[in-house]
Amino acid sequence: MKRKIFLTVILSSAFLSARALTVDDLVQIALKHSPDISIGDYEYRAAHQRSRISESVRLPQISATAALEHGEDRFEGSVRNHSDALTGGLRLDQLLYDFGRSSGSIEAARENEMLYRARLRQIVSDKVYQVKLRYYDALKAKTQIRVQEKNLKLQKEQLHRAERFLKAGIKTMVDVTDARLHLEQARKSLSDARYLLRLRRALLEESLGVIPEEGRYTLYNSQKEMTEWKLPGKETPLPELLRYALKHRPLLQGVEHGIRSAEAAARGKEAHYAPILNLVGEAAARHEDSKLPPSMPTRHAKVGVELSWDLFSGYRDSAEAQEARIHAMKARAQKDRAMLTIRREVTQADLNLRQKREAFRLSRAIVAQAKEKFRQAQKRYDNDLADYIELQEARQSYIDALSGLVNSYYDYYAARAQLDRAIGR
Repeated sequence: MKRKIFLTVILSSAFLSARALTVDDLVQIALKHSPDISIGDYEYRAAHQRSRISESVRLPQISATAALEHGEDRFEGSVRNHSDALTGGLRLDQLLYDFGRSSGSIEAARENEMLYRARLRQIVSDKVYQVKLRYYDALKAKTQIRVQEKNLKLQKEQLHRAERFLKAGIKTMVDVTDARLHLEQARKSLSDARYLLRLRRALLEESLGVIPEEGRYTLYNSQKEMTEWKLPGKETPLPELLRYALKHRPLLQGVEHGIRSAEAAARGKEAHYAPILNLVGEAAARHEDSKLPPSMPTRHAKVGVELSWDLFSGYRDSAEAQEARIHAMKARAQKDRAMLTIRREVTQADLNLRQKREAFRLSRAIVAQAKEKFRQAQKRYDNDLADYIELQEARQSYIDALSGLVNSYYDYYAARAQLDRAIGR
């Protein structure tokens, strides 16, 4: 007995020390620890570095060389000359004008960077939706435990009632046997609900990328009676949702950056027909340790302007320019497809949310009717006006109605999360 009390105290203290996490807490944990978001962030950073690489073509290109040489010269009469030479030089190349070739590639790289930024925002939006969805699934499983605990309590009461009536000679042993059967079934349903919660928590932790609080946490939810649950106010009109989505959805923003990137890349490829004008400067120094006069100048410097022009590249430039124009047309077509996809997703999410609201309203009404029917069945059974089967059917209808109410309540919030993702909120 003392051991049981000790274990109860330990479990109670562990439960009380567990942190209750809200959906906002879980979203923040996922944003910090999710590998999916980290991968998207790394891709965005890499795109930023590619943008910097494209800009480097407009900056001076400076290179330095140094060499140490040892030479031996032989002349007639067995005359030999040994020499050591130290040489060094600098070269400067500065692009002056390339008729839009570099500007096209730079703009394409910048827009590509913004494309990856929009993709990162979409990854974050998808992750938030996934966390919310699995959070509400876990809460649904957690609340279903309350339903099954209520079911178990009702089954114990009915077994007690059947045993009491059997002793009084009012009912038969069949009712007691049936009550015991349903009691064991209720215990199994409660056990299944508890295991389902553990599974849903594992799925949630997978979405988070980490186990919060080393597993010592609970999922925050309202402790109100299920029949007292209420939903938020009316839904936003569909046209307003569509306008918001077309303005804020990361998918569409990414497609627009992709269009501008493809168009800039096409302009850059078309500029390959034009020449390139560079400023070139060189400086070199040479020091020789030799008995003979130096054969090369000890100082050298030059500066000039260099014009290069690829007159014929075997149709490579024309093919690359045509391919770039095709990619630009493809990107514009993808925008039309993205707009249609967004309209469909927003419309579906809005209809789904409205359907879940109506389902919750009807579920509340069903619970009220099922509870009243169960109350009446208990009175009829107590007054020997109904058999035990009718009582069990009324009880099961009431439990099923409560379970349906739980499902419809959390399904509504999952539908709200789906709508938020669809409009980019």
